[in-house]
Amino acid sequence: MKRAARWSLLAALSLGTAGAQDLKAYAALASNLDGAVTARAQSPQAALNRLDAAQSALDTLAPTLRNQQIVRGLTDALSGARGALARTPAELEAQVLLARGLMRKALYDQTLAALSAAPDNSDAQLQVLAREFGLGAASQTLAQDARAGRLERTAWQLQRAAAAKVVSALQATRAEQTTASYVNLARATGWFTTVQDATGVGTLRVSQFGDALRQLTAGDTAALATSLSTLRQGAAALNRSLATPPASSGAGTGAAAGSPPPPRPRAPRRPPPHPPRPRHPNPARSRLRRPQPARRAPWPPRTPNWAAPRRRLATATRRRRARP
Repeated sequence: MKRAARWSLLAALSLGTAGAQDLKAYAALASNLDGAVTARAQSPQAALNRLDAAQSALDTLAPTLRNQQIVRGLTDALSGARGALARTPAELEAQVLLARGLMRKALYDQTLAALSAAPDNSDAQLQVLAREFGLGAASQTLAQDARAGRLERTAWQLQRAAAAKVVSALQATRAEQTTASYVNLARATGWFTTVQDATGVGTLRVSQFGDALRQLTAGDTAALATSLSTLRQGAAALNRSLATPPASSGAGTGAAAGSPPPPRPRAPRRPPPHPPRPRHPNPARSRLRRPQPARRAPWPPRTPNWAAPRRRLATATRRRRARP
């Protein structure tokens, strides 16, 4: 009995350690990724400096991430962001949005795992999670549910917030090859990456968002319109499934109080590591043809030189009269 209790304690400690991300490195990575997008408006070099700092932060954060697939996805996204510096600000922003989605997914999974093992030691991660998901005043309710061991309700609040952001971004996306649609679709992809394991996702998959991105950049607006309709329907269904909180199983702490364990995270399906490059360097103007300057008539206008023919005629007349 003592031996079983000892192994249970070791397992709990192991899970708690695995769930403890380096929150300082996480904050530095998030700040520098977002800062790179802002700095790009000033100069590509300023944005590159922020991406260098982001890479350094990722190197520190990576050993504390349990899911190596997410680590590879973040590495790919940073590589893609560097390549996007030579192209358009929209492509850089898209890479950052996808990376931020992967970061939130890792934080979400590991925080819930840590809460199931040691809820009293997860306050710092919970605060960052609430801020990342934009919960605002609802952060207090999130903390109360987490401390009481109501992990399904904790997960529900976060999933509902992320799903609402997916719907909002999709509503702002038009079936047009524009910069705004490109960025909004990338934003929807990033947020869905975070919530892709929710029970109500149905048949909605990250790959469908990737297909829509490819259709947008290829200018296939007919296929894009169909994809957006499917994505919106799926996102709306997800929101409806999250409209009401799950039934509470009573207060308590972790599994010891009889509360159900958090949803078991699956290996996340990664968004396209490199969003397809738009055919035109500026998607907003890809459909416009550069107007050709009209051909102007020479100025001043050329007038016929009637004097030369008259002189030639007079000379010919004199020659005829001079003949014997």
